[in-house]
Amino acid sequence: MKLLATAFALTALMLVMGCATPLIQVAPVPTESQEVFYQVGQPFVISKKTYTVALTVAPSTVHRERTARLLIAFQNPTKSEVLVVPETITATYLGSPLKVFSREELMQQEQMRQSRQRSGLALKAAGAALQGESQTEHYFGTQEIAQFTAESKTRMDDLARRILGKHTLSPGTTYSGEAWVRLPDDVMDSKFQITILLANKVHVFDVSFRELTK
Repeated sequence: MKLLATAFALTALMLVMGCATPLIQVAPVPTESQEVFYQVGQPFVISKKTYTVALTVAPSTVHRERTARLLIAFQNPTKSEVLVVPETITATYLGSPLKVFSREELMQQEQMRQSRQRSGLALKAAGAALQGESQTEHYFGTQEIAQFTAESKTRMDDLARRILGKHTLSPGTTYSGEAWVRLPDDVMDSKFQITILLANKVHVFDVSFRELTK
């Protein structure tokens, strides 16, 4: 149950962070050898091979960037440690590899996004000063930058906690986090595969995706 609680907590967080105007619905599809359970309508597929791995997609809809956020939870029921290595998570579509973003790439993307926003706020504050706006208006521009800086750190810290990293899974413990996958371009109503290597055990998950709106 600890595995389920951990996965559900992260799912709730990601559902809150989902954006509007859904275009593509993405969901895991269990095979005959896998189990599936639902929490608040969210499907979790479980693969048991010495170790337990659970996978879902949250938010369950992705948008024009065509990037799916996979929530993956690992459980170690053995008496020995096992190392979770995110680089062993791969994605394929019809035998061709799909992009699985590394932790470093996602952190860099967020830093670049924040840098662009910070530049925009700085230009806004400078423009207000050049136009001779009141000290009060200029103060609020400066205050906006300070607030953005604090919020940016919070977002970076949150992303660092959510994205899967290399982790030693002790006996009887669980670990979960996100892996981001780029969906195939110009393809709808199909499936791709996620392969996860944990120790010497291979866990394979099917994930479907279909267009909702145009």
